Amino acid sequence: MDGSNGRRLFSVGFCDEGARFNNMLGRQGRAWGYHGDDGRAWGSDQAGSLYGPTYDEGSIIGCGVNFTEGTAFYTMNGKVIGRAFTNVLGKLYPAVSIGVEMAGCVLAARFWDEDESAKKLFRFQGPYDGPETLEPSRRYKDEANNRRAKNAGSDDASLSSYDGDGPD
Repeated sequence: MDGSNGRRLFSVGFCDEGARFNNMLGRQGRAWGYHGDDGRAWGSDQAGSLYGPTYDEGSIIGCGVNFTEGTAFYTMNGKVIGRAFTNVLGKLYPAVSIGVEMAGCVLAARFWDEDESAKKLFRFQGPYDGPETLEPSRRYKDEANNRRAKNAGSDDASLSSYDGDGPD
């Protein structure tokens, strides 16, 4: 991403063929996205969960889907952030969304294919089913643990705490 001038309303992710494209990825059904402005993972009508660091110009964001496990994860500059979503099923398509204020920015994308020589162009080389791709991100776990500690002793059953599942 180049030319964003500090404006980061940008999301990287995927969608299925029924997704609507009038909002940022994940803020409506059938799409999932990792948002650069707030580092949240938004997935298929679910409110954004704290997920990873914010990102902007110069960041290399990767998105991987483990179809065997039904999970998706992201990488930043070649390092796994952690699992972002569970229950990821069906035929999916890569997608990005940008805010209107980013008009004029330049994006570059690479897509994995079966050509072995093309694989070396990717920062993240796998494994795609390693534990770091299946576990929730550190930011998600830290925030959930902080909420749990803050709410310790509360009788309010609506308060959430980290249950080991991570964002989905």
